[in-house]
Amino acid sequence: MLRSYKQHKDVKRFRADGDKFEDCHTWCVMDGKVIDPTPIGAGNEWAINFLKLEKTPIYVPHDDKTQKLFIEELIFRMVLEGKTPNAPKRDCYNNPIFGWCYYNAWAFKQKNPTAKIVFGSLGFKYKKNNKKGRNKQDRYWVQYGSMYGCGKICNNDHDNDLARALKYAHNNNDLTLKLQLLNWVNANKQMKQHGNWGFVYKLDGTASYEDLGDDE
Repeated sequence: MLRSYKQHKDVKRFRADGDKFEDCHTWCVMDGKVIDPTPIGAGNEWAINFLKLEKTPIYVPHDDKTQKLFIEELIFRMVLEGKTPNAPKRDCYNNPIFGWCYYNAWAFKQKNPTAKIVFGSLGFKYKKNNKKGRNKQDRYWVQYGSMYGCGKICNNDHDNDLARALKYAHNNNDLTLKLQLLNWVNANKQMKQHGNWGFVYKLDGTASYEDLGDDE
């Protein structure tokens, strides 16, 4: 977490979602409605098709304490980025980018002050439950995060799911699935074209914001 980075024994890379939060999603709520400015379709169409998921996403916010910590980190990120001369210039309000949900939500909030930024998980419900018996529980494929504490059975095995989809599309010449997988690849390419910017915390307590290059 942001407030504990000085305790790290070596240089620590701060990802967009921080140490505590793993890989989670950010959206806004305004007038009681979820407003997700991030274009999630290209990253999820293949899974909705191949895994037989409901098309309407499920949004699960994290608890109040986690929300507070996340907003503190997000504000710190934006302040530090604003002081970094070589930081990329973005227009995430008019051109939101897949994979940059925190920037997209922040940009929406700046234009709509009554909106509330929400941090949590985004998932899609399986149309059919594989489990037999009376106590069947709904299952969800979670794109961002783990839906902590929500009591849902979630599948986070994305790499295996993607590998199976690629194999199925190739073996069965499924042109629709191939196109959806291509859209997923292009969405990730677009995200990386803007650089892999993140924080580097140093042992003296300072932090810099720089392009980290390719993911490890």
